[in-house]
Amino acid sequence: MRFYINSKHEIICAPNYHEKFGNVTGDTILINTGTFTNKLEEEVAQAVNEVLKRYQHIVPKELVSELFAEKKRQVRQTYDTSSALTEYIENENHKSDRIKK
Repeated sequence: MRFYINSKHEIICAPNYHEKFGNVTGDTILINTGTFTNKLEEEVAQAVNEVLKRYQHIVPKELVSELFAEKKRQVRQTYDTSSALTEYIENENHKSDRIKK
């Protein structure tokens, strides 16, 4: 399972595809999606949300806000440096094309 904190300071659970619950064996038959499976999904989601809410109070909101601000700053920097490098290479390529002619 993977857990995240979003920009609203909420804990998010993202189960991996291979994670299963219950007495898992290699010999199974799938229950197709329907009323029964929808009810199971709803109850499992409700149970997970209740667990996440119990731990919500430990999320350091100030730190999370600072980390998101830093993440945005780093993304902008990465974009700016990529743009600068691309512009430089394009200019150098253009210069070398003129020299070849």
